[in-house]
Amino acid sequence: MRALAAEADKAGGGVIYLCNPNNPTSASTAKSDVDWLVANLPPKTILPMDEAYIHFGEAPDLVSAMPYVRQGKEVIVARTFSKIYGMAGMRAGFAAAKPEYIAKLQPLRMNVISIVSARGVAAAWSNQQSIIGQRSFPER
Repeated sequence: MRALAAEADKAGGGVIYLCNPNNPTSASTAKSDVDWLVANLPPKTILPMDEAYIHFGEAPDLVSAMPYVRQGKEVIVARTFSKIYGMAGMRAGFAAAKPEYIAKLQPLRMNVISIVSARGVAAAWSNQQSIIGQRSFPER
């Protein structure tokens, strides 16, 4: 983490991308490392966290970065419904971030989601406890 932060600082800012847990290795980044990185992000640096596989992680110190978003940190959390919810091919997911980051992402989003995908997402979200149980990673 320190090397990533140092390189971003030398570059005058940028993006430090973390996939947690990683695909295909399933290695996860420890909570203490993510905490340190968020606390020490260089100016003009954003930390996108890809949490597509977080529900499959088994490391005891694997946690979601969603609380950082709620705290207004320079973090973007991306999730998909294609993995744990079994909706591969439906092209449904979401990003959580500060409003100004979401605004910058607007040109990249698909403006249409099929009714099948929308209803699948709504059903999965309303039944997430029965689908994924206690490992929902909503908080740290």
